Amino acid sequence: MGVPAELSSLVEQLYRRTRAQYGDGAGQVSLARLYEDLSGINLRLNDSTPSSLADVVAAEVPTTASIAASVAASVAVASSVNSDQASA
Repeated sequence: MGVPAELSSLVEQLYRRTRAQYGDGAGQVSLARLYEDLSGINLRLNDSTPSSLADVVAAEVPTTASIAASVAASVAVASSVNSDQASA
């Protein structure tokens, strides 16, 4: 197509890392699981997901520390992927 696709290489590396860590049968949420494990923050919906607008409004707003941890985890993953690409 003649269009640079740098992002597809990064996505492929992320999925290779999740497959290596969790195995081939980890499923489609394995990338979210990787970010959860690195940041210590649950990103997926579960039984305690708010069911009404009032519940959403009353829900706890993420703290600065949890946001910082999430950003740090993203930087760590990107750094790891860049390292993997450099060694390939």
